[in-house]
Amino acid sequence: MPGDAEFLRTYAVRGEANAEVVAEAITSRDDGFWELASEMIDRHPNNESLKSKLEFAISQDGLGIAGSYADHQIAIAQAIEQARDSLGDRYPRARMWFDRLAPAFRAAAKGTRRQEDDRWIDD
Repeated sequence: MPGDAEFLRTYAVRGEANAEVVAEAITSRDDGFWELASEMIDRHPNNESLKSKLEFAISQDGLGIAGSYADHQIAIAQAIEQARDSLGDRYPRARMWFDRLAPAFRAAAKGTRRQEDDRWIDD
């Protein structure tokens, strides 16, 4: 996680706007991302802007994408499911959000795979 993880956590708990700023500064490849993201979602479960920023942080994961974007989307869904499972009973609102988010990435991957296959056939 960029900078001091504890600083980011402390800053994020000060309010929704602060949590949104933190969500823009982190990616799912950062150590402690899933814990912090879960905490922010549990504190602000109705903040759609925060969820959107976290979804972007999850989808970008701090790396360039090589190869199939559909494979990337499936890997994201698997990371979300693994993060959800690692939470145990903690952060119930975040777990519910992850339960909706992972299938959305899997569904997107199916559509992307069709587009990739169509492009392969057309080439």
